[in-house]
Amino acid sequence: IERSFQMMVQVAGRAGRKNHQGHVLIQTFQPQHYIFEQVKTQEYKTFYLAEMQQRMAFGYPPFTRLVRIILRHKEIDKVVFTSSLLANELRKVFGNNRVLGPESPSIGRLRNKYIKHIVIKTENHPNDLKTMRAYLKNMIVHLKSLTEHRVVDLLIDIDPI
Repeated sequence: IERSFQMMVQVAGRAGRKNHQGHVLIQTFQPQHYIFEQVKTQEYKTFYLAEMQQRMAFGYPPFTRLVRIILRHKEIDKVVFTSSLLANELRKVFGNNRVLGPESPSIGRLRNKYIKHIVIKTENHPNDLKTMRAYLKNMIVHLKSLTEHRVVDLLIDIDPI
């Protein structure tokens, strides 16, 4: 939502250049969303405070850290099977509210490989991240020892953008 806010404020700022006032039209299905009023008034601080409140309520950075696991393979069935198994195992350890996915990213296939993402929320404490890394490393070693999961590429991205 920050990128949307930034883009709309930038477009609105550019519309008012060169000695005359311009107009900006934004087409949306949610005209009542708070972001549009803040774009109109360019209330950066109000937007920031609202976003921080939402992030705190739902446990997103900067109040937590995220770990994204990326799974890829040329056959979608193998990616779906491995990602579902991994997500279920992660939920047993970290809980349902801290494990998101598996989900396909906006580009679900790249270079002939299907992609699934699993995101884990972790506390901002270094020991929590250290424990999670160790657990994930062991989990990946275990998955790679099983023939049906060995062929799926697994990548770990700490604090993805």
